[in-house]
Amino acid sequence: LRARRRMPTGTHVPHPRLHQRRVRTLERSFEHPMDLVVDSVAVGTATGVRVRCVPDALIIVV
Repeated sequence: LRARRRMPTGTHVPHPRLHQRRVRTLERSFEHPMDLVVDSVAVGTATGVRVRCVPDALIIVV
């Protein structure tokens, strides 16, 4: 939880219990159903999740 408070500023990494790597697809399964939140919106529960990164699929304008 301490690292979570530092996420907005990016100072949570490096951290001994957090790891980062580049992947195209990430899959995780959970023993018990977990709350699933997408863009700060609760969308249900899940016992697993698959995230796929698609190049050039998102445009961000600041």
